[in-house]
Amino acid sequence: MVVVPFPFFARVGFKPRPALVVAHWDFLAYTHYLLCAVSSAAADDKTSLELRTIDFATGSLNRPSFARPAYLFSVDESLIERKKAALKPGRVADVAAKIIGLIQP
Repeated sequence: MVVVPFPFFARVGFKPRPALVVAHWDFLAYTHYLLCAVSSAAADDKTSLELRTIDFATGSLNRPSFARPAYLFSVDESLIERKKAALKPGRVADVAAKIIGLIQP
């Protein structure tokens, strides 16, 4: 789990938000990351997964949160502000399974 700047939808600017690292790859002289959005707002989204304190191997989030596998985006390594936490492998597998289910229904 990392922190990256997310754009405000109704305002100009960015706010740091957590995101789950799904994959990374090198491209030219840079490393790019595929991230899954994480939100503290519960959503009416069947793919969302609650992230509880027991789901973390290291670190934690400041409030109850939800991984949103339907919201994937890629960023360059330079946009990652810091590492925040790490999910346990089983919970990462749960998120990956949801992503695969979206791609291969």
